[in-house]
Amino acid sequence: MLRMIIVEDESLIRNWLTKAVLYNQLGIELVATARDGQEGAELIRELKPDIVLTDIMMPRKNSF
Repeated sequence: MLRMIIVEDESLIRNWLTKAVLYNQLGIELVATARDGQEGAELIRELKPDIVLTDIMMPRKNSF
């Protein structure tokens, strides 16, 4: 199973992205979500996901 992280600063969009797609049916495990690019970069280094679904413009760090 592929592992994925979602990085999105807008909580409404981040929550929608976690629920809108049945990732398990696609062979994807959602392992974490992040509120900004800095948190996302830390999670990527720590969890080493196969997929990162990310926003481009975010506070603290953009499109890492």
